[in-house]
Amino acid sequence: EQAKPWVDYIARSSFLLQQGRNAADVAYFYGEEAPLTALFAKAVPADLPSANAFDFVNADVLINQLSNDGSDLTAKSGARYKVLYLGGSSARMSLAVLKRINTLVRGGATLVGEKPTGSPTLMDDPAEFARIADSLWGGDTGKGRVLAGHNPDSALAALTIPADMAYTKAAADSALMFVHRKTADAEIYYITNRKDRAEPTTLTFAMAGKAPEWWDAATGTAKPLAYSAQDGRTAISLTLTPYQSGFVVFRKAGAASLATPAPVRTPIATLSGPWTLTFQPGRGAPESAVLPQLADWSKNLENGVRYFSGTATYHQTFKLPAKVGKHLVLDLGEVRELAEVFVNGKSAGILWKPPYRADLTGLTKPGANKLEIKVTNLWVNRLIGDAQPGAKPITFTALKTYRADAPLRPSGLLGPVTVEEER
Repeated sequence: EQAKPWVDYIARSSFLLQQGRNAADVAYFYGEEAPLTALFAKAVPADLPSANAFDFVNADVLINQLSNDGSDLTAKSGARYKVLYLGGSSARMSLAVLKRINTLVRGGATLVGEKPTGSPTLMDDPAEFARIADSLWGGDTGKGRVLAGHNPDSALAALTIPADMAYTKAAADSALMFVHRKTADAEIYYITNRKDRAEPTTLTFAMAGKAPEWWDAATGTAKPLAYSAQDGRTAISLTLTPYQSGFVVFRKAGAASLATPAPVRTPIATLSGPWTLTFQPGRGAPESAVLPQLADWSKNLENGVRYFSGTATYHQTFKLPAKVGKHLVLDLGEVRELAEVFVNGKSAGILWKPPYRADLTGLTKPGANKLEIKVTNLWVNRLIGDAQPGAKPITFTALKTYRADAPLRPSGLLGPVTVEEER
């Protein structure tokens, strides 16, 4: 029942990621001896470009789809690449592919990769294969270039091809990824934080002359970003929340820089307890309980609460002074896993990811305010509870999924819960 905001997020993200076409600088030829999926059988390939987007291409694309346009390679679909990279199983390639690569390089293309050792088929002429390979990697490249190596990032830097998107790392293992879509009037960058922690960073884009905006697929809102542009690149400093994703969109003409003040939040109320908690019926929990303070359900002494999986509602009343700002925010702190907030009987939305913050603007009043928070956890704890000796099962699964001694998952509203004024 609380999945709609997450589905909306998926829909908005999918819509934007379908716009225009993928803006890739590298055509990554993965070879002929194994399917593309074989590259990922044990791990993500170590030689994937990190600061420039890429498309995987196969022998059919090389032979039938790509052609020269100056130093670029263009596909019949409209895709355009600055570099052809030899990865995957391309250490051995058919003579037909090598001949096509030779034609493309002599026509002006840039090739990055090691010289192939031979053909995987006995039908090809080894002497002809060796002659073409030795010529290409020996410096006879016509209008094009050949750079030997297995590091496309280093090759792109040597070729002075700028990083499409680069970022500063707050830690050695910081990891951001991006997808760049290009339309007739906009550059759309999808950015993801791959870590379960906040990541302060500065993003730089190979973009100038346009002002960046942050499009939030979780809320459906867009806002201008503070930025500075220099030497053909645009820099944006921000902090991404754990596993956060979003879109940086360039579509409007902009100045050399823009400063936007960060919001200032001032706590005006802390909701410490007690809390009245009512449980979804038919799930093994009592009808209600009173919590002196917020606590993890899985640590409760009562089995019905400890093993509860479902939706439980927290009830409390909080007071606000007569004079507060117009923009109020309820910060729930830590939630496991979803929360739907109601203030004075009106919904303030469903929160499904950190930060669990609900906009209370227009929902509160001076004096007493009635607060209800419906929290839904995972069903793991109930499955573990059903596995206890002598337990009367509440759930049903075709196969046993958890043992009785499996660790319980933290559940419920863990807080701290505060009301903040945001300016």
